[in-house]
Amino acid sequence: MQKKFIRAIVILVAAILIIGGYFLFKKDSLAFGPYVKIPDIYVSNNRYAINYEQNSKRYINLNGKVFGPYSAIKIDSITDKNEAFAYLDPDTNEWYINLNGNISGAWENIGDMSVSENKMGFSYLSNGKWYAKIENKQYGPYDSIGGLAISDKDYIFSFERDNKKYILINGEESGPYDNVEKVSTNNMGTGFIYYQGDEKYVNIDDRIYGPYSVSVPIYLFNNGFAFQYFDQNDLMVNINDVIMGPYEAVGILPNSQFASFYFVKGGRSYISTSTKIYGPYPYEFIGGAVSGNEVGIGYQARDGWYVLISRGQIK
Repeated sequence: MQKKFIRAIVILVAAILIIGGYFLFKKDSLAFGPYVKIPDIYVSNNRYAINYEQNSKRYINLNGKVFGPYSAIKIDSITDKNEAFAYLDPDTNEWYINLNGNISGAWENIGDMSVSENKMGFSYLSNGKWYAKIENKQYGPYDSIGGLAISDKDYIFSFERDNKKYILINGEESGPYDNVEKVSTNNMGTGFIYYQGDEKYVNIDDRIYGPYSVSVPIYLFNNGFAFQYFDQNDLMVNINDVIMGPYEAVGILPNSQFASFYFVKGGRSYISTSTKIYGPYPYEFIGGAVSGNEVGIGYQARDGWYVLISRGQIK
């Protein structure tokens, strides 16, 4: 009974938000495309990045300036002050990093890289071992590094040593864990997803959520975590253990700064955060990202994929 009551409240709140919160993103929008595949989209409050494929090569559009062609591109996020991406040079087959137009390298391989407003960190391979470089500090060697994230306040990465998985937060190790799936940090704290046996847990500043099934894909954001799942025949979304739904279709937007997802209800598509709903959109599927002041969506038309970057819509 309590579960049905909570779900009814969530549905009522969602309905109120839908009625009062349409944004069609036609005014003050930037349009790009067509692309052969849906691009990876990243937005901050005032900047955007579009990582896309063309003629079997990778390109990246940073605020209207296109870089490429490359064999591969890695980008985690952008901020209002920093734009960084790693790329595999098709001529040398070596990895380089472009930080605000400054090129560094070369490396055998780049793992994760992360930027905050004032800092940058990344993991890299050298002579068969993995290292993490955060500002002017280097950590390692490790057998592998699974994920890395930094903020102006904290840093976190996962690594493997002697076939065991560990977490390092601001220089302090914890573990071992059966597996570490994702890590995240922002100016409010740190989080990571780990396995113990056949169960999955979320640790956000030492607050533990779970257990969840190891088959559930959980995503971390600046304001917590989100994942989609079936409750019998109902398609639901869990944001920080608050249940939303049911929906006709759902897709988490993992490149967003805040927990965000698209959903279909009544044959119409919307984008939802934990507090706002945007739409409806005349597209069957939506990819993209949400920040505090921008929304970037990817959608499919007859001749390919397109991107709309909408500014100044979220307050």
